[in-house]
Parts: sequence; structure tokens; C-alpha cells
Amino acid sequence: MGLETAFPLLYTHLVRKGVITLNRLMELMSHNPRERFGIKLRNDFCVWDLNEQFIVTPDKFLTKGRATPLSGMELYGVNKLTIADEKVAYKE
Repeated sequence: MGLETAFPLLYTHLVRKGVITLNRLMELMSHNPRERFGIKLRNDFCVWDLNEQFIVTPDKFLTKGRATPLSGMELYGVNKLTIADEKVAYKE
């Protein structure tokens, strides 16, 4: 599962339902992996519209992998912008 669906899935089913906070999700998806694997903090970030809902449509994925059990699921959280190495890597 890629970032295209991982963050929206967890945000929709954990944060929006009050199971965990958004800050905790950010720790689990960003801080903890960096700490565990010794990845240095850089100026990389994503901008998400947390109120925008979408239907998972594998044919529209930017990645080549299209297999997903989430096809057809309605999720919240659409990536609008990704900055990597201080450059725009993705912009809607």
C-alpha cells in the first residue's frame, strides 16, 4: 500500500473516528520510521486536504502498482502538494 492510500485510509478510519489524534498519526507515519531506521530529517513534506473525499480508483494511481483491496472505498485526505529535496515532486 502506497502513500496515495495509506495516509487517507488511516486518517479516515483512525483519526476521523477519534481512535487516535492527527498528531499521533503523524508520529507513526513520519517520526517513528525516521527514528527506527536512522533517516535524517529533511525539508520534505506533503500538503493534504483533509476534508476532501475521494473513491479509491487504482487506474488513477500515480504509481505503477494497481493491485489494492481498497478499490472503490471512500476515503478522506487528498494530497495536493509534495515537496522532496526542496523541489516540487507532485502538484495537483
